[in-house]
Amino acid sequence: MERYVRKATAKDLPVVLDLIESGRRIMRENGNPHQWGDSHPTVAQIEDDIADGHSYLLMEDGRAIATFAFIPGPDVTYIVIYDGQWIDADRPYYVLHRVASAQFAIVISSLVGQSFYLCHPSDCYSSTVWSPVADKPAC
Repeated sequence: MERYVRKATAKDLPVVLDLIESGRRIMRENGNPHQWGDSHPTVAQIEDDIADGHSYLLMEDGRAIATFAFIPGPDVTYIVIYDGQWIDADRPYYVLHRVASAQFAIVISSLVGQSFYLCHPSDCYSSTVWSPVADKPAC
């Protein structure tokens, strides 16, 4: 089984939207019908994520099985944090939004402990959430 993460392109919009709909369905079936409802995220949000280079697909054997937006902060969602604070507010950060998978894929639990690298113009950041890489990336 080969898994890797790649950026989504405009041609991938229908695939990303299908995965988002699958995510909505999974949420509803598991008692969470209101977080995304029937209209979040919007098509415009997904198009913007793709155009801005923040939309990614998790591929497995050439097939897209999950999608997520990996967005550099600051994120308006986290400007105010209740009952806590950022550990290091001066460091750059990224957030994951719009995480969704195909109905058949158990993505999050199967990917914990694997790592991926994403390059930022000023640095490389690694995470231990998504897809394995063989070598350090050329940033």
